[in-house]
Amino acid sequence: MFKMATENRRFRSFLVMQTFANLGHGMFSIIMMWLVHSHYQNPFYTGLAGVMFALPNVANFIAGPLIDRHNKVTLIRVACFVQFCIVGFLLVATFVFNLVVWVLLAAILVFHSAAKVSIPAATALLPKIVDGDELVNANALRQIVAIVAGLVIGVFLFAVMDSEAGFRIFYAVLAAILFLAVVATLFIRDTAAGEATSALDANVLKKYLAELGAGFVFIRREIMLYLLVAFMVAGVFTNIAGVNTPMLAEIHSGTGSGYLLLVAMSMVGGMLGAGLAKRLADKFELWKIFAGGWIAMGAFRIVFINVIADSFTRALIVAVFYYAMGNIIAIFFITLRQKQPPKPLIGRIDTIATSMMGISAVAGAFAGGLLGTWLADIHLVFAMQGVAYIVIGVCLCLFRRVRALPGINDVVEVED
Repeated sequence: MFKMATENRRFRSFLVMQTFANLGHGMFSIIMMWLVHSHYQNPFYTGLAGVMFALPNVANFIAGPLIDRHNKVTLIRVACFVQFCIVGFLLVATFVFNLVVWVLLAAILVFHSAAKVSIPAATALLPKIVDGDELVNANALRQIVAIVAGLVIGVFLFAVMDSEAGFRIFYAVLAAILFLAVVATLFIRDTAAGEATSALDANVLKKYLAELGAGFVFIRREIMLYLLVAFMVAGVFTNIAGVNTPMLAEIHSGTGSGYLLLVAMSMVGGMLGAGLAKRLADKFELWKIFAGGWIAMGAFRIVFINVIADSFTRALIVAVFYYAMGNIIAIFFITLRQKQPPKPLIGRIDTIATSMMGISAVAGAFAGGLLGTWLADIHLVFAMQGVAYIVIGVCLCLFRRVRALPGINDVVEVED
């Protein structure tokens, strides 16, 4: 796995760029959710923060044709620069006035909108840098490197977040990381960038809609639709639980930093899942990985919510395996979206998939905020999530087209 980074110079440059970009995006997502929860102690506001993270996903399909047609490195560079400006504004604002919740929510919306350009652009760029047979390794390796870096920086932030200047230090560190992401884009090229369409072309809109439609047709025609429906249903319950996770961690750990411990376990689990993904790729068909993964995630989630009342430490251990399974599923789904579509369609397929899953994310985040306010026992939210995952895994086994999915190394590019 690591041999690829030493032998492929373009992938090495891509890996550095992605490490800083993913690290910045991940840190922002984690800390901003915790900030909204810790400052306002209101599940409805935490739910709104989740909605702000999810809304850009819903409209992400709009960016698909632009990503396929334009230079992907340039798009990543601009997106990272926008994110750098947002974090810089938050840093300066902490010295000038108190950040009210609506400013935080607006910052989340703009920051994540930029991420919804850089992430699919990187997904579409990677198959141009490595061979199809190496995509699982490449996707796993970029996650491992980002997670290791995140854990190192996370330990530092964990030590300072309880101080009065904690959030200022966080914003300063995050701004530096995003600046390095912008600099890293200068060392990589998109040598096969699509031809940009002139804004003066009278047929721009017609061409754009035709290109967008091609992505929807591909998803409807191929197995991708079945998997997207599964991810959409799961996404509702994932986000219902997600916006209530800071409250759950604080209840059982007795401190707000309990949420950061749970996030750290998600990173450890993500690294474990990334390491296992390559081994599973050679042994199991995709349908077994997806169906078995959802069932295992559901089982781990149910065990987690039953254990956490007795021991927060044991619950953290169970959470590692839950997040490992989640990352395995994510890696294979990303790789499938990179291998199966024709290369000129990858950006559109990825953004359409993100938009479809974004719809369920918005619904789940909003519902999670309401349920966190109304329910007397927040544990029910996580129990429902576990049961839903098991049902999804069982349902995938019932569809013949899903069971026909081969191993990831046997997936071939569908002719346009």
